[in-house]
Amino acid sequence: MNTNEASRDVRAHYDRVALREGTRLQDPYRASEALVLRAVVGGLLADRGPLSVVAEIGSGPGHYGPWLHSIAERVLCLDLSAVELAAVPGVRDTARIQADACRLPVADGRLDAVFLLGPHYHLPEAVDRRRMINEAVRVLVPGGLLVVAGLNRTGASVKTVWRCPRRAWRTRVLLGKALRASVALPAGALGDFPPAFLSDGHALRAELETAGLVDVSVHGCESFTVLAPGLARRARRGPRAGRALDALLVSSAPGRVSLALSEHLLAVARKPGPPG
Repeated sequence: MNTNEASRDVRAHYDRVALREGTRLQDPYRASEALVLRAVVGGLLADRGPLSVVAEIGSGPGHYGPWLHSIAERVLCLDLSAVELAAVPGVRDTARIQADACRLPVADGRLDAVFLLGPHYHLPEAVDRRRMINEAVRVLVPGGLLVVAGLNRTGASVKTVWRCPRRAWRTRVLLGKALRASVALPAGALGDFPPAFLSDGHALRAELETAGLVDVSVHGCESFTVLAPGLARRARRGPRAGRALDALLVSSAPGRVSLALSEHLLAVARKPGPPG
């Protein structure tokens, strides 16, 4: 599958699910990704003032927009889907741009941080993922931050089989392969999901280091709740229990158990050079 085919399938998928995408991202089970993101990035930016311009590539309906505005003066929301971009709130100093992650309409060295919270696992071909990462590096300032979300092959496979034990035989075979090595999945292998790439922490780190990025760290997002997302939903009914679960998720993120079980991975890296 080439880049154009992958882009077409991803665009069609998110055009179709745009109305429910914002709700999905607000699910308590998904909220752990935001918790880990804010904790890790917030720690890295603790000694710096507000960033000038950041971009979220694959922004969808702008779920992370309010948080991004808390760390930057201007936010670029880029997405393949015009339907998704139309749902991005029209907040001051927010630009909505329909674009492909592999061909960014941004000049060299303009962004303080780039967030790729989705495109990586929608590109099954290694050459396309390299192109995407190189594009992100190109538009970053020296010392700029790159954040990449990936689908974890073990966590995603375990969750899919655990929650859907009767899934088609072909899918079970593919997920079995994913327990041994990174694998590209065709459209429909994970429900109505478009083509996907299941990776792991070591492979994701290697991709970023090969692109010349430094200070790479990889974190798990969901921890044990990948097996029982209902735990997260029930825990958040009470504020104290919810805060305790949040603390557990964030504190366990760098641990081996979390990396093994998490459905999503979050990699953070820096472009060489002193921060601006």
